[in-house]
Amino acid sequence: SDPAIFPSVVSPMAGEMMGPMASWPGPAKAQAAPPAPTGALSLGSALHGQMGDDGMPACLPCAWFYKEGGCMNGYECRFCHACAPGELKARKKMKVQRLRAQDAAAQAQSKPDPATEAMT
Repeated sequence: SDPAIFPSVVSPMAGEMMGPMASWPGPAKAQAAPPAPTGALSLGSALHGQMGDDGMPACLPCAWFYKEGGCMNGYECRFCHACAPGELKARKKMKVQRLRAQDAAAQAQSKPDPATEAMT
């Protein structure tokens, strides 16, 4: 197997080799990504802790960071690596609740008032 074709993956959480090439006894060792400048976990983590104009957090959680294989983009990832493990699921739930509330409000406004209709 050629390590250029099947590169090993370094887990961002544990710093250990994972994936199909973890047990490959070849001479090439996976190189860890260079340290992130100013301690940032990823490019997308720069917005962590900030709020957007809509009142929602400005960063977007990385869906791969807490998975077994980790995020393969490392520091170059556009998504936040500083968010808690359940943050992505929690934000999806909040979004569904917000959209349902908006839909209910729109339907309530579009329904004619029965008291007003009875007068005409």
